[in-house]
Amino acid sequence: MTSKNQPCIVSPGSLLPQAAPYIRAILSVDALLWALLAAALAVSAVGWVFYGPRVPLLVLAGLTVAALTEWLCAWITHRYTASSLYHSLAMGVLVVLMLPVGETWYAGVAAAAVGTAAAVAVGKWLMGGLGHYPWHPAAVGVIALYMLWPGAVTPERWPVLAKDHLLVGNGLAMSSLENVPVLLDWSQAVPSHEAIGFNLPRPERVLQQAATARSTDAGVGPVTRAVRDLLPSTWDTLIGAVAAPIGQGSSLALIAAGLLLIWRGYLRWSLPLAVLAGAAGAAAILPAGEAGWLPVRYYAAGQPVGLIWASYHVLLGSTLFAAVLLAGETVTSPLTRRGQIIYGLGVGVLTVGLRWWPMTLLSSCWAVLAMNTVAGAIDWLDRRWRLMRGG
Repeated sequence: MTSKNQPCIVSPGSLLPQAAPYIRAILSVDALLWALLAAALAVSAVGWVFYGPRVPLLVLAGLTVAALTEWLCAWITHRYTASSLYHSLAMGVLVVLMLPVGETWYAGVAAAAVGTAAAVAVGKWLMGGLGHYPWHPAAVGVIALYMLWPGAVTPERWPVLAKDHLLVGNGLAMSSLENVPVLLDWSQAVPSHEAIGFNLPRPERVLQQAATARSTDAGVGPVTRAVRDLLPSTWDTLIGAVAAPIGQGSSLALIAAGLLLIWRGYLRWSLPLAVLAGAAGAAAILPAGEAGWLPVRYYAAGQPVGLIWASYHVLLGSTLFAAVLLAGETVTSPLTRRGQIIYGLGVGVLTVGLRWWPMTLLSSCWAVLAMNTVAGAIDWLDRRWRLMRGG
């Protein structure tokens, strides 16, 4: 034993940072990953309601392929850990949540399998394994799938079950769905003939086309027509009765998932709010059709069309999905609160800004990957700022 007057000797190794992943909570890595997996599965359950029984089949495919790919990569590298398995399972579910249900059950399963394998093998293990990859593995997996098979990620039409066919939906056979141009009020809509639902354009595609179209002389511009005639109602957007990927239809489900992750310590509340603030700012400023720059000020027929336009950019599931389930990934986001706010603002601005380009339906993935790339630089600049300020 040493006297209390003797100096305390600290080994240099104790001052070195521990192995990644780095977390900002008192919970274990396993607990945080289980919270992420639980949140993702809860969101998929809402997708099951509106897109039919093919959803749990795709989720099961994603989980199975994630486990097999994880086992194979761990066997090759001799680096098996339970935490890495839990992480891969979560990545598999996130990939599925960013996909449509598929034109057929086997096409959906194939897409889920390829996307998940790319996420775990390439996005995670090829980049260094758990805690070392520079980009979000699930976003990498979806982008890789898009490069190989664009139609599996961004089809022209997206299915939504009618209210009398929720959960079961006869397997969501695309050929039996009514092909309608718009569904303004899902609770009142009734498909004709023997259709079990509706086959609709995704709202993000409507926003992109309206924003880039030229105003006509007919008195109703593309933005006004989109808000008035083409976009789903606010209530439908909240509950999930919209044309969307499996996990991006219901805004309420994503908000609930975000609250769960904040409560469990996986997310800081400031990050998703920064993403939404960046998206709102970009939607309010960037030019859109006849509304021009600062569309948030645009009124038509006495209605705040521009304000409604901006709110859709924020409430749509892809924006919330990026804010809640992608941007806050603990390895690829900055460590400091101020760095996360800057990072989140960048994700939000890019998510909306990229909708003016053909990659609109994957804008949230591209935005997250872009900000992942500069996350380290943001942390470095924040540390330099703290040193300059003396704190």
